[in-house]
Amino acid sequence: MAELKDGHAYYKTEGGDKVYPYYPQRHFKDRHAYSPIVIRKYFNSDLLLTGSNSAEYGITPDNIGYVFLSDFQEDYLQTEFPGIIQYVRNTKGLIIDIRQKRGGSYQNVQAVVSRFITTTLEKPKVYFLGELIEQDPFQPLIATFIYTNPVVVLINGSTFSAGELTTEILKQLPNVTAVGDTTGGGGVASSDDSWQTRGEYQLPSGKTICVGSGYFERYDGLSFEWIGVPPDVRIEQTENDIKNDRDKQMEYAITLLQ
Repeated sequence: MAELKDGHAYYKTEGGDKVYPYYPQRHFKDRHAYSPIVIRKYFNSDLLLTGSNSAEYGITPDNIGYVFLSDFQEDYLQTEFPGIIQYVRNTKGLIIDIRQKRGGSYQNVQAVVSRFITTTLEKPKVYFLGELIEQDPFQPLIATFIYTNPVVVLINGSTFSAGELTTEILKQLPNVTAVGDTTGGGGVASSDDSWQTRGEYQLPSGKTICVGSGYFERYDGLSFEWIGVPPDVRIEQTENDIKNDRDKQMEYAITLLQ
C-alpha cells in the first residue's frame, strides 16, 4: 500500500488501530520543526484549551490573537470554534496555526473558514470515483460575527489533508496570508456518506484496507496530492531553530500583524 504514495491509505487488523504506511517527505522534514512549548514563550499568560483539547488559543501582548488547531475530527470545531472567535474578536490580527495537522472532516473545515468569509465563495472541486460532485458555494453567515482583520495561517510540511483544504480556502480571502512552508500534499477524500464511495474494504484475512476513492483540486485546478499548498511567504524553519527556543514562522507572523 505504501507504493501508492497516498497519505490517506491505511490498513488495520481486527481490533487494531489504523496504520498509515506512507508519509510525504515534507512531513519528515518538518515534523520536529514546531513545538507548543516554544510557542508559549510568545505569551505573557497561559494559553486556553477547549474542552475537547482540540484547540489552544490566546492573545499576545501586542493584541494579536492566536489559535492552534490540532484536530479536525469529530464535531469539535463546529461547537468550539465560534467561542474562540468571540474570544479574539477585538484583536488587531489573528494567527491560525495548523502546522502538525493530519486530517479530519470537511464539516470542521467549513466551521473554521465560514468565520472569515464575507462574500460568496466557490468551494474547491471534489471528485468521487472520477465524478465531479456538485456543491453549493460558501455563503456568508448571517447575524454572526465574521473576523475581517488581517489573518496569518501558519503551515509546514506536516500540514495535511483537512489542514491543507482549510489553508487553500482561506488563501482566497484578501485579508489572509499563508506563512511557513509547503504542505505535505494529501488531497484524497477517502469516502463520503454514500456507500458507493467508501474506500474501506474488508479482506478475507480479517484485515481492513482503505484506499481513497476521491480527491480535491486546488483553485488553480491542480490536485493537492504530492504537491501540497505553497505559502504566500516562505519562512523555512528547522528542528535546530526549535532547539534554540525560536519559532521563526511565528515571529514573522507577529511582525506582519503588528
